[in-house]
Amino acid sequence: MKILALICLVVFSSFLKAMAQDPDALRKERDKLTERGMWREAVDFYEEKLVPISDEGSGSDLARATEALGRLDAWSEFDGLVERSISAQPENVSRLTSAAEVYRRAPHSGRIVAGEFERSGGGGRFQNNASIKNESSEVFFSTEYRDHIRSLQLLQAAVSKPGSAAEGILAWREMAAVFIQNEAWKLQTLTPLEVLPEWNEPGPEGGIEGAPWKGDGPVVHEVPATWETSKNDGQRWRFALAEQVRLSTESDMAAVMISERARFSQSQFGTETLSSYGWWQQQNPDDAKGILEIDTLAEDECLAKTSDGVRRFKLPAEFHFIALYRSILENQLVGDTAGDALVQIFLNRRQYDKAREVLEQTIAKHGPGDD
Repeated sequence: MKILALICLVVFSSFLKAMAQDPDALRKERDKLTERGMWREAVDFYEEKLVPISDEGSGSDLARATEALGRLDAWSEFDGLVERSISAQPENVSRLTSAAEVYRRAPHSGRIVAGEFERSGGGGRFQNNASIKNESSEVFFSTEYRDHIRSLQLLQAAVSKPGSAAEGILAWREMAAVFIQNEAWKLQTLTPLEVLPEWNEPGPEGGIEGAPWKGDGPVVHEVPATWETSKNDGQRWRFALAEQVRLSTESDMAAVMISERARFSQSQFGTETLSSYGWWQQQNPDDAKGILEIDTLAEDECLAKTSDGVRRFKLPAEFHFIALYRSILENQLVGDTAGDALVQIFLNRRQYDKAREVLEQTIAKHGPGDD
């Protein structure tokens, strides 16, 4: 009986130990800490208990831990926590993707203290090109460019790992978000991903007023054959959208990606781009004849502020937001949003009959909407 009792005790102890390491049980324990506002304990619990776990929930674990750091305003610990987490599970697609996202959303400022970088949530005297050699300096500098590249490095690693289709889609989605958050003119550059720059490296500088224009036409970005053959970040962005469609089994994914492209194209080439420049008041009406007549625009035409001034030009259907929105107007998931966008576009163009026609089509297909 004593031997049987001993065996039962050993088995029960092993069961309890296994239960203690069960990911779901551990995450519930972590949730209890965060619900009680025990942020420091939640961070320590993550490093001790959750970092060793590698599954599809590992990305969410990292995001929750960095959220706790934010609650503590302990951004000086952010980089160390993230990099240790990645080193512990370098093959985990979910964690790599989450690491890229938290780098994108973290405060992009810091300083060098005793020769080590220390991220800060803000404060101090800020300079974009501050010297990092003076260890006693209280000058803060921007880490935005370095964080941008680190995010892309992590995502490039994520999409190269064997993971589920869902993990791949999320990684490519985050990749697209990293590119599109930049100023549009920067999509013409090809960001180098081999080496991390210095902490205070500003990256490409300059800027333009209006959509990029080159030669006789606007700059547009086509889908490259492969990621490696991309000529610029714009093509990398298009490839990231295309990969989401390729990996998805959802019939609506292609429509969602078309909607993404349409929104970007509209932001670059829509008549709305004229509103913030005061161009209407400055232009000589005689010189503007034929350009200001926005109600005469064909559906494949654009009138927009570009880096070469206000231009009236044509775009192929692959790049024109009206054609893109029309192609998904019937889609149940994004068709109503596309219809609303088209209505506003035609109102802005003073093409009221078209606006009414699209509105009627949208209501007939998707209902009257909330407003």
